[in-house]
Amino acid sequence: MSSPTQNEPLTPIHRLPAELLVDIFVVCHADIDDDWPLDWYQWPIRVAFVVSAVCRSWRTVALSVPGVWNRVNLFLNAWPPFGSYSWAPYLRIVLERSGSAPLHVRLHYSNYDITTVMDPLYDILARAQTLVFLHCAPIPDELRMAPMPLLRHYKIINAPIGDEWWLAPPLITYQLFHSLPHLESLSMVNVLMSLPDDQHLVPFLQVKTGRVLHLSIATESAVYIEDLGVAFIGLPYLQTLTITTPALGSTAEHINIGVIYACTTLKVLTLKLGATTQAALHSLSFPRLETADVSFARDSTRRTVSFIEELRYPPVLTTLTVHNVELNAAMARSLSSLRGLRTITLESCVYVRKPEGETFFDTMATDSLCPKLTTIRIAGRPEPRDEQGRSSVDWKPLIRLVQSRRDRTASCAQIQCVEWVGRWSERSAPVG
Repeated sequence: MSSPTQNEPLTPIHRLPAELLVDIFVVCHADIDDDWPLDWYQWPIRVAFVVSAVCRSWRTVALSVPGVWNRVNLFLNAWPPFGSYSWAPYLRIVLERSGSAPLHVRLHYSNYDITTVMDPLYDILARAQTLVFLHCAPIPDELRMAPMPLLRHYKIINAPIGDEWWLAPPLITYQLFHSLPHLESLSMVNVLMSLPDDQHLVPFLQVKTGRVLHLSIATESAVYIEDLGVAFIGLPYLQTLTITTPALGSTAEHINIGVIYACTTLKVLTLKLGATTQAALHSLSFPRLETADVSFARDSTRRTVSFIEELRYPPVLTTLTVHNVELNAAMARSLSSLRGLRTITLESCVYVRKPEGETFFDTMATDSLCPKLTTIRIAGRPEPRDEQGRSSVDWKPLIRLVQSRRDRTASCAQIQCVEWVGRWSERSAPVG
């Protein structure tokens, strides 16, 4: 196609080659079909149906590409405002036209007897590679027992319910399948709520799953979770763990993740814990942990330092991101054990500069901390908070750190890049 900046017309859409149409259909199918409102009760006007109804040429192209038909979005409700509709024909069309392509399924049902569509749904789930449950009612046994031999990515999303956490359905209703032989990633949003005293995550995670490599747990509501780490004993292949709790909440929350000692394969850890979340971090044994992103909304500097000090295998860590901490000499000294650290990101941190004494970057330079460090990323504009009330940040200690690494190439790596992100983006520049 010609460029419009050259005052030449674009190629008419009816002249596009079939190969390009295929790419356009697949991209639109993936992008638009996922942007799917939960209150849509009508027959789904999907991209695949639209493009196949434009003309004979487009229909031929669309019907020849299974990837255009492999996304299934079902919203089932007992009281649709436009009258009831049978979903069985839609499911059969998807199964036929998607060929043997793996399916990506998004399912929501409320006040609906899902057992009425189980026959076509069994065929859909048998080929599902991705399954997302959106704000679903309790899962019936017919669905729990459905075979899912190809499922790799599984996500459950519940709506946040504010402080009324006791009204949430117990987690036992989400023990969906007895066998998930190829499950690789599991994501739960607002699911860990209202667990009885005698129930926890262990029964859910110790089903006959495959190599669960990625686990994400998030909640937007006030919750009470105790001994969360016990659940991870049943995940011997876990490589990525993300835990996110609400920034604010009126209910006292307790998250104990200090017993994840069995995660010997963990490589990436992300903790974003809210102001009312109490996390017990003790003897964190992650012998293969390479990347850590930690954020504490309350007492962030002390808790970040404690997290670093509790790492039993700190030399393995190569990438570290910290949030909302005070960049002082004590914070710098806490990095002394991270001898393998290559990249550090300082996100929305407070730059502390006193009239006397070393700054964060001075300490990094004088004590030769993190000898393999090559990249420093500063995200957001650090707040100047020195005792004189100066309104600007003195970056001379950072410059001295870069210069000192140039003079000590034998013992320390040179800092090759200092990058400002956000408001400081105009000052981004490689150094070294």
